[in-house]
Amino acid sequence: MTLLREIQAAATDGDVGISTVLRKAKILGARLRNPEFESWVDRELNGYEEGSTLPAYRKIAVIAHATLSDGYRVWNNAPIMTSFLPSELKDWGDVHYVRGPISAIASLAADDQKMMLEAPWPQELAVTYGAKGYPGWNCIGARQILNRSALVGIIETVRNRILEFALQIEIAAPEAGEAPAGKSAPIPQETVTHIYQTYVVGDSNNIATGGSNVAQRSNTGIKPGDLKCLLASLRGLGIPNDQVDDLKEAVESGLDRKAAIESWLGKLAISATTGAVNTAVGFAAKLVSQYLGLDGS
Repeated sequence: MTLLREIQAAATDGDVGISTVLRKAKILGARLRNPEFESWVDRELNGYEEGSTLPAYRKIAVIAHATLSDGYRVWNNAPIMTSFLPSELKDWGDVHYVRGPISAIASLAADDQKMMLEAPWPQELAVTYGAKGYPGWNCIGARQILNRSALVGIIETVRNRILEFALQIEIAAPEAGEAPAGKSAPIPQETVTHIYQTYVVGDSNNIATGGSNVAQRSNTGIKPGDLKCLLASLRGLGIPNDQVDDLKEAVESGLDRKAAIESWLGKLAISATTGAVNTAVGFAAKLVSQYLGLDGS
């Protein structure tokens, strides 16, 4: 079996670990003498350094929760109102950047006992912004909540891109993977680079949501001031009708709109601690931010 066929077989076999697939791809990259593909494989195996460009499939949509205290009580899993975050810190409320080695991602993804995973905020950030919008409460700690299936998605994306790369290289030169060391490259570098850019780099504009239905629905844009669209979107998230009606009444009461909405969000978040509302509360805060024109998107 040729190296290209070995890679294809490994990439389509769920019992073969992703690190093994990548190591086979590393051999192929060396034989093709293509530095771009080799570099991508090395980064997937060893992780992406801080400050380096991260592929879109390693950016996961998240929500942020905090642990709050008023000096007497502790409130776990309070949804953080990310509209209070400065623009340069918005990603802490919306996106998790997965920079670790693919082996570490695979280890976390294999733990099917935990559907939701946590990534802590820096403590200074948590203390400064975690309790914004909750008068009388202080933030003890904060974290991003991400869906385990998003990590599975990263692994499957890497498998698929390696498979496509190997298939396209085989079309261009079936024996390319058998090229001996020290010889000239078996395929012109322009061809390999084109295949790499098309089938490995691919679309760089999407952020993975991990298959969460709530996360998918939350991507709907709300124009600032469009109350009808906001109310419909909140109902789509599963917020009870009576609570949505309360928001409508608060907004139309003639009182300060921002203050009325922040009060409503606080009440909604408190009801979540009693089980009356699910984790859609975090996404509701994002929609409200869009309605108020604070989203920055």
